[in-house]
Amino acid sequence: MNLWRYLLSALILLVAVGLWGRFRMALARHHMRRGVDHLRQHRPLEAIRELQEATTDLGREPEVWYYLALAFSQAGDFSDGRDALARALRADPDHGPSLELVEKLRQNGEKE
Repeated sequence: MNLWRYLLSALILLVAVGLWGRFRMALARHHMRRGVDHLRQHRPLEAIRELQEATTDLGREPEVWYYLALAFSQAGDFSDGRDALARALRADPDHGPSLELVEKLRQNGEKE
């Protein structure tokens, strides 16, 4: 009987861990959407807070770093903006929006 109790406990734990992972990803995507909304409304400081929160679980996705680079740039923090842009390109060297932003910065005299 104890074996079944342990197996049931293990199954419940596995389901809970799986649900927790899904919840964290959903929450990270929520932070990213809010950050992008703040960015579009020209509120870069709020965008930075939300997007930095999103990087915790979405750090391998170039989009979150790209939007964070835009937010830092909009806030006038070009150093952190370049760092975030570099992270986007490390995540995906062919990320089109990031490559376009690099070119735009070059044309405006900013170094990547």
